[in-house]
Amino acid sequence: MLLPAPIALGFLTAIIVFALRGAPWLQRNVSLLGALLQIVIAYTIVEEVALYGVVSAQMSGWPAPFGITLVADALSAAMLLVTSIAGFFVVLFGMSEISPRSQHLGFHSFVHMLLGGVSGAFVTGDLFNLYVWFEVLLIASFGLLVVQGGRKQMDGAIRYVALNLIATVAFLTGVGLLYGATGALNMADLRRAAGLMSETQVLVTAAFLLFAFGAKAAMFPVFFWLPASYHTPYFATSALFSALLTKVGVYSMLRVFTLIYGLETPFLADALIWGGMATMVAGVLGALAQREIRLVLAWQVIASIGLMVAAIGVGTPGALAGAVFYMTQDMLVKVALFATAWLVARRAGGEDQVPAGGLWLQAPWLGALFLVPALALAGIPPFSGFWGKVLIIDATLKAEAWLLTGVALAVGLLTLYSMGKVFAETFWRARAEDAPSLPAPEPLPRPAMLATLGLAGLITLVGLFPAVFIDFTLLAGAQLADPSAYLGTVLGGQP
Repeated sequence: MLLPAPIALGFLTAIIVFALRGAPWLQRNVSLLGALLQIVIAYTIVEEVALYGVVSAQMSGWPAPFGITLVADALSAAMLLVTSIAGFFVVLFGMSEISPRSQHLGFHSFVHMLLGGVSGAFVTGDLFNLYVWFEVLLIASFGLLVVQGGRKQMDGAIRYVALNLIATVAFLTGVGLLYGATGALNMADLRRAAGLMSETQVLVTAAFLLFAFGAKAAMFPVFFWLPASYHTPYFATSALFSALLTKVGVYSMLRVFTLIYGLETPFLADALIWGGMATMVAGVLGALAQREIRLVLAWQVIASIGLMVAAIGVGTPGALAGAVFYMTQDMLVKVALFATAWLVARRAGGEDQVPAGGLWLQAPWLGALFLVPALALAGIPPFSGFWGKVLIIDATLKAEAWLLTGVALAVGLLTLYSMGKVFAETFWRARAEDAPSLPAPEPLPRPAMLATLGLAGLITLVGLFPAVFIDFTLLAGAQLADPSAYLGTVLGGQP
């Protein structure tokens, strides 16, 4: 019964660290220990899935499809593991950035509540419970947005919550219509019952869910909430959001549109491919127009989501595997970029890259740390992003999706230019004579440095030795394209 463990651990840790508000040192270390235990549990689940295939558990002994089902296949297991790793590094990095007041007000509790909610979303086998976990994520993320205080943070939180509440209503409406049409909520059972729906019912419910998941993932045209809110909280919060929240939306598309509907549903694959291409283009152009480093990164989150969504639309096992590989490595890349951006902003005296300049001579190690995730984001070898893009481009070529191939390659080049522009403006360009002088060097914040070094090492390791990771994501792609193992594990011998 390991599947409930990451959920229970997340909420148990959230309660304990909130109770330890009067002992800040102990609170931080218990938070870090809880995040480390998440990694151990998630890795154990990955090993179990690799050995036995899809695994499931029925809560309270109620058989599927009547009770609450938890399921882990290769996709769920991979997402659990990378989520736990990202959470660990965010907690470690946050030790350098988060103020004592924000920690006292519940920063660590909200982080672990978010990790528990994300874990629940990744292992639930029930569509209504997926909605419940979305609500948990909304509550925890709102807390993280406002825990810092300030008008800017509140404004970003309101923008974030407003559209997400609309997406929540659309999600609940789609779930209600599906239940009304089929009498089922278990996702494996919905696969069987979906064949009983009329074409109109299929299209309407799929449209509601696509809007809901697209809004959560920041897919075109409902992406504007992300750059309006992700640059307002702590950098650690931005890192956590960029790694996890939008990926839950992409995960939901992977799960629901391959398991319940099937990508052969009329218009669905086209909507994902065209929506993904529009998202890629909007994201990279938005990044090129920004001056603040964190805004550049926020728009790059949107561009990366577009590539994943378009790969889902292609729908072949190779494309789905590419989407999974790219998504999982991108979670680590985004945490690394935001963590390094905090170090850059701290050393440059602000987030605006234009007046910065001259940092290469002052802190070459910081420039090297920034280059690792930046090049991975652009898909440059030998870093992890290269292999994700290779898998997706190879799948689009085999599917003869020539336009998508061209757009993905062009956006990759523009991403390289965008990140190169940030590096040139911040590090390589000489500092203007009329620019404020750089702040006096301060002692290196050890937790942030350890976090960024660890993430850079992981990104490089995956890039240099990708075989085992590719094999696991190929398994995930095969299971998504042919969900018979998932259905058999959850429903057993039921028709």
